Amino acid sequence: MPHKCAVATCRGNYKNGPKVAVFKFPNETELRMKWIRSLRRKDGFQPTKHTRVCELHFRSDEIIREIEMYDEKSAKLIKAPISRPRLKKGCIPSQFPDGPSYMSSNSVSRMSPEKKKEERKLV
Repeated sequence: MPHKCAVATCRGNYKNGPKVAVFKFPNETELRMKWIRSLRRKDGFQPTKHTRVCELHFRSDEIIREIEMYDEKSAKLIKAPISRPRLKKGCIPSQFPDGPSYMSSNSVSRMSPEKKKEERKLV
């Protein structure tokens, strides 16, 4: 039985929802807390070792679906699909298509303090 998504509004892997790949919560404490905050659940949610978040909540460029290896003998880059997709290191769920628009973020990082100061000077 496939795992269901922990995002409150998601129907990933439910009977009437899409069949999608799911990812475990990270073991690293700081990254795990970022995942929990990004889900914005207000029910005192705490993930267990069985809790998963589906691929619908990550940008497509954050999901690894194939591996690449360089063959020195033939001087070619070989690509092969992997059976289970993986996430790139440090990814945080940021896409919430079924939820309110304020929950999904398209920006990847914040503006640096130096850049903010420069913009304030220009105004």
